[in-house]
Amino acid sequence: MELNELAKSGWNSYNATMRLSLTLSVLGIAIEMGVGSLVAAEPLLSQREAVAEVFGKATVTATRLVKSERSKVDPFVWLVFAEDLHRKENLVKVRLDRQPGKEGWQVTSGGAGELLQRVPPMRLDWAKVKVGPAEARLTAEQGAKLAKSTFEQVEFQLATQPTSGVPEWGLTLFDSRGIEVGFVVVSAETGAVIHQDFGVVAPPPVAGGQREKSGQAIESGEDAAKAVKQGARKAWDWTEKAGRETGGFFKELFR
Repeated sequence: MELNELAKSGWNSYNATMRLSLTLSVLGIAIEMGVGSLVAAEPLLSQREAVAEVFGKATVTATRLVKSERSKVDPFVWLVFAEDLHRKENLVKVRLDRQPGKEGWQVTSGGAGELLQRVPPMRLDWAKVKVGPAEARLTAEQGAKLAKSTFEQVEFQLATQPTSGVPEWGLTLFDSRGIEVGFVVVSAETGAVIHQDFGVVAPPPVAGGQREKSGQAIESGEDAAKAVKQGARKAWDWTEKAGRETGGFFKELFR
């Protein structure tokens, strides 16, 4: 009896240990997933905190446009355009630099005044940005692969879509020669592709008679498609008043 009771006690202890182990494992997974979710919830957290530390949270709240310099990897230079808190009609530009292999950002002033010829009408809510530049670039790479296109460098832009209020990434793609070869717009909230263009694709050959008979309609359709692509691209064209062409957001909507 004592042996049976001992065996029974040992089995119960084993069951309790296994249940505890399983519970801890589940909790560990849940905690790990929770931490991962928190990290992924705001991919630009380090940039936002760096700006807030030097220029204050009000500047972060007043952000209108965020863009990167052209880069082959994750950008080491970001430019933040925000409302000038002292002169509402002007903007301030904040520059963030990070050395490769280091985590911290060096924050400096990039000037103030009428820096952009067009300014996004809505502020950027950094907390709504759930998709980071790395994920946006991966989306562009997948699209380029399907289009049988390649690129080496990316210039990122981030601003709020004025109709939906959703932040969007605009990625300008360049080849090794620095020539623009594509442009992709990705929702910074969901990661969905809003627009993509990897260059003009020649239409398939058509028999002479059919082409002549419906040539006008075909050309009209091609012109319309081209106009749509050009309109989407121009909507993200900004011009800094310093004279440097930069990427931007919905320029045509702000006329």
